[in-house]
Amino acid sequence: PQITEELDIDIKKYALINNDKLFLVLNAFNVKENITETRTRTKPVYLNRGFIDEDNITYNLPEGILTNQISNNDKNIKNQFGEYVTKLTLEGNKLNYYRKLVINEGTFSPNAYSEFHKFITEVNTADRYKLILSLKK
Repeated sequence: PQITEELDIDIKKYALINNDKLFLVLNAFNVKENITETRTRTKPVYLNRGFIDEDNITYNLPEGILTNQISNNDKNIKNQFGEYVTKLTLEGNKLNYYRKLVINEGTFSPNAYSEFHKFITEVNTADRYKLILSLKK
């Protein structure tokens, strides 16, 4: 099964402004939640449903933002459990955020759980990333 949604959302005051900085949460709609850490796992890690989440969000930046400070914040994490990719591109005042999360289905050894936990934690941390932009004075 596959679903494609296209939304056009206008959220006033979405980004937080503090002094001369604008704080923009790039991914507020599809954050991967953390999983419980365990040190003594005895059962295999069973991922019965693999999936692919792909998001493309475009932000229209207002006038007065210093866009030359937007650096390469691309992320790529890949292992036996899946892959996580983010890309940030800027065209004029349009900031495009691309995110892809692939979770592989399968059965993995109990010892692999710590690596799976680390992967999900890294994805969760990257999903909560805030871009800090300076305002023109």
